[in-house]
Amino acid sequence: MNKLFLIASILSAIGTIGHAFFGEYYILRLIQNNNLPDTPIGDRYLIKKYLRGTWHFFTIDLLLTAIALSLMSFSYFVEHHIILARFISLHFIGYFGVFLILAINRLNAFIIVPQWILILTIGILAWVGTL
Repeated sequence: MNKLFLIASILSAIGTIGHAFFGEYYILRLIQNNNLPDTPIGDRYLIKKYLRGTWHFFTIDLLLTAIALSLMSFSYFVEHHIILARFISLHFIGYFGVFLILAINRLNAFIIVPQWILILTIGILAWVGTL
């Protein structure tokens, strides 16, 4: 059993639940349609649906990552598990990079938005689990 993959899988599962529920409650439901613009691709109601859909793309990403890492932690049923784990690792380190770029001018973002710790930890554990 690969314990690092298992820990990363559990963290990703926790992230899935948190992103889905807390995102809906603390962010998405608070966005008022009248504060959104009408755009050439749709009115403000459609824009809110786009935001919600985009938000949950990452929720799905977390869920699939949890499943993949869980399967890889208990067996080598994935033939090229090292390649997949390193892809997952770079994927999450990339997410951290985006956060870093967006938060660099607002250092308090590292405190008030601590999700970067989860994302970076999953990325590191997935990589180290291949060594």
